[in-house]
Amino acid sequence: MQIERFVTQFDTHAQPFTQAYQVGAVPGGECFLLLSPQAAVLVDSGFGFCGQQMVERVERHLNGRALDFILLTHSHYDHVLGSAWALRRWPGAKVIASGYCAKILSKPSALQTMAEMDEAARIYYDGAPVSQDYFADLRVDETLEDGEETSLNGLRMRCVALPGHTRCSVGFYFPDSRLLLGCETLGVYTGGERVIPSYLVGFAMTVASIKKAMDLPMDTMLVSHLGMIYGDECKQLLSLSLHWMLKTRDVLIADWRAGRSQEQLVERFREMFYRDDLRHIQPEKAFYLNTGYTVAVTVRECGEPRADAAGQSQAG
Repeated sequence: MQIERFVTQFDTHAQPFTQAYQVGAVPGGECFLLLSPQAAVLVDSGFGFCGQQMVERVERHLNGRALDFILLTHSHYDHVLGSAWALRRWPGAKVIASGYCAKILSKPSALQTMAEMDEAARIYYDGAPVSQDYFADLRVDETLEDGEETSLNGLRMRCVALPGHTRCSVGFYFPDSRLLLGCETLGVYTGGERVIPSYLVGFAMTVASIKKAMDLPMDTMLVSHLGMIYGDECKQLLSLSLHWMLKTRDVLIADWRAGRSQEQLVERFREMFYRDDLRHIQPEKAFYLNTGYTVAVTVRECGEPRADAAGQSQAG
């Protein structure tokens, strides 16, 4: 399997949308503008520090029409902070997310963490400093839970809970056109036959989410950080994602049983996945932060109690 990364304009047969663009300003902050005669929809919104550049890219493709909707797949800073800039430009846009995502975005402590991570990304990309007062414009206008439906100016859309990357992760499914707007729980594709597992809160729930997505009738899928894929590619990518989930578990747990520390397991994960293609879309600080969670979750759910060097029992 080989899907081209960093495409900026996609094929126009992702019905009901006739145009699809990658409008994120920097790698790692990919977000997507989908256009149909009924609605202009932004799926995720990228980083905050380069949100103005993202808005300018969206504006060029809108050609004078308004942005109607912003769909947030989960609450991470690299997926939500740009929406504050979009809402400044198009205050009438409706923001849709899960209730859990909305709750997180209302917490000052969560926003502070997002600001710190966004600043680290700004430094990594050598971006210009920006005032963080744009955070005040973050909001969610409509919340959806698993199975609930809404209308995007006549387009029927269903929320599909896909927890695992975060507890608030969701996909958005258009049953009339068999289109799934996926989320990071379904993995991060970086080329070839490799899909990087992206579970931060649960291994078993991520496996269940991937299988849940595989069961959906699907002709088109929007893949987080990648773009549109079509036909057999959808199930192929999800199968690869499941394969790498199970392989990662087996490798990490074998090392765990051999007595290696969680820090060593993080380095093993790095050896497996943090290659040039991933470095291009994820700063090292963010990679280590996420991998620490992934390793801890794997050991907690899949590891067995073992004896540490001192002979004391250590629970996985």
